[in-house]
Amino acid sequence: MNLLLLVLSTCWMVTAGMTIFKDILTGDPMFDDDTNKYEEDGAMYKVYGKSTEGNVGGEGFNLIPEEEEEEEDMESGVDIVLNYNLREVAFRGQKDFKKYLKKYLKKLLEKVPDDKKDQVLSSYAKIFKRFESFKFFQGESADYRTGEAMVGMLTYEGDVPVMYFFRWGLEEEKV
Repeated sequence: MNLLLLVLSTCWMVTAGMTIFKDILTGDPMFDDDTNKYEEDGAMYKVYGKSTEGNVGGEGFNLIPEEEEEEEDMESGVDIVLNYNLREVAFRGQKDFKKYLKKYLKKLLEKVPDDKKDQVLSSYAKIFKRFESFKFFQGESADYRTGEAMVGMLTYEGDVPVMYFFRWGLEEEKV
């Protein structure tokens, strides 16, 4: 029965269309419109995830464990991170993060409309206030040292994982 529901929901998503939000600089997918997302201050997306466990496949994350899978294939974490193969980035402190951010903003601001640039810059200041509460993630092809990729920021509201993404650093792709 669960398999039937999975197949039906997948068919519905394909026919109804899905939007993937991709890093505008790398093209790496970061999340999709199947998640609960909200705009915050017009410059950030606040995306609610789920803590989950399942088996890892070559194409995304399968939430329904198959009986023949061995335990070593099981992985737990936040669905957004697992579904899009986001990799954790370990900044060595705020100074290291500022160095990354300076490079990233230079690249990003070339793509942001002029009337939105102040909005982008003000959203970054808020991140430094909460820096210690975040874990940082990038798409699988990204290298944070180049500053040419977005960093998604993970924190928790109680037990609920929440990721923040810079709105102007994303492009939408309908699939």
